[in-house]
Amino acid sequence: MYINRLFGIVHLLLNNKQLTSIQLAEHFEVSKRTILRDLDVLSGAGIPIYTSQGKGGGISILDSYTLNKMAISAKEQSSILSSLQGFNSLTNSAQDQPDHLLAKLSHLFGKNQANWIEVDFANWADYDHRQAKVEILKNAIVNHLAVEFTYANSQGEQAKRKVYPVKLLFKSQDWYLQGYCQAKLAHRFFKLNRINQLTLLDHTFDPSLLPEFSSEEAIDSRPPLIDMTITFSPKIAYRVYDEFAFNTIIENDDKSLTVTISMTAGDWLLQYLLSYGNDAKVNSPQSLIDALKQKATAIINLYR
Repeated sequence: MYINRLFGIVHLLLNNKQLTSIQLAEHFEVSKRTILRDLDVLSGAGIPIYTSQGKGGGISILDSYTLNKMAISAKEQSSILSSLQGFNSLTNSAQDQPDHLLAKLSHLFGKNQANWIEVDFANWADYDHRQAKVEILKNAIVNHLAVEFTYANSQGEQAKRKVYPVKLLFKSQDWYLQGYCQAKLAHRFFKLNRINQLTLLDHTFDPSLLPEFSSEEAIDSRPPLIDMTITFSPKIAYRVYDEFAFNTIIENDDKSLTVTISMTAGDWLLQYLLSYGNDAKVNSPQSLIDALKQKATAIINLYR
């Protein structure tokens, strides 16, 4: 936020002949004293800011001054601007919005960047709740603060976890938190949807002192996979092609579709397969077929 404000002051002064400290303070919603301190920092960094007193006076940057952007090539500038276009869904704060920074950098680089791509990782439901989690975790990761939350594993068992968060990861169709778990004394992945009662703790940690993350830990924290073969009726083909990779699908003579795939185990998988109703039949493995039968029987008994 502090660095963003310093950059914002330079950006405003480059685009306006002259501004007063009161105007800058109102723009950034800080005190006049804070703005004056920021101007001292910028002057100390070699940016030629000067003030004029009296009526019509104010704060300016020498007309001949331009930020040195030659260290970044034209191709790198375009890559930066294109990357920023894909992250509008990652923050709630208006001051930190990537499109706000995008406008600043576009002007700095002298490019009229085409808005050719938009990436939105949010689903249609529960947007605000998920965004609140992302904001807390972003704050924790950037400021090296521990977090605590209740986590439900794939078997539905819930437990309190204290974690040193390292990064947010989007994999396949879900968000995950990678962090060092105090309960397991190892790095683990936590699915954001299963995190509840997330709290930011007043407990800092040094990421450089955490044990090295290993591929074995990634495998240990990943739910077990089940190899399965499923046949879908032709009328649900649109959904099959939406939800499975093309190379896992075989079209049969009767237009039905057979999918061979590995998926993570757990109650969620049974619920997912049952969401197809009688338009999907699991051919293997037998253990999954038996589990689906038990689940279907429990549903029938519920309505008797």
